[in-house]
Amino acid sequence: LRELLREELLRELLRELLRELLRELLRELLREELLREELLREELLREELLREELLREERLRGFVILGTIPLNVKC
Repeated sequence: LRELLREELLRELLRELLRELLRELLRELLREELLREELLREELLREELLREELLREERLRGFVILGTIPLNVKC
C-alpha cells in the first residue's frame, strides 16, 4: 500500500511538473509571437516611411523639372 501511495504521489508530481513546463512553454511561445508581430509592424512602418520619402522626392524632382521647362515648349 505504501508503495502504491508513493507511486501515485510521484505520478501526481510529474503531472504537475509537466503542466508547469507546458505553461512556461506557452508563455515563451506567446512572447516570441508578440515580438515577431512587433518586428513586422516596425518593418511595415519603415516601408511606409520609405514610400512617403520616395514620393516626396519624386514630387520635388517634378517641380524642379517643371520649373526648368519653358511653358511655351511642348514635350
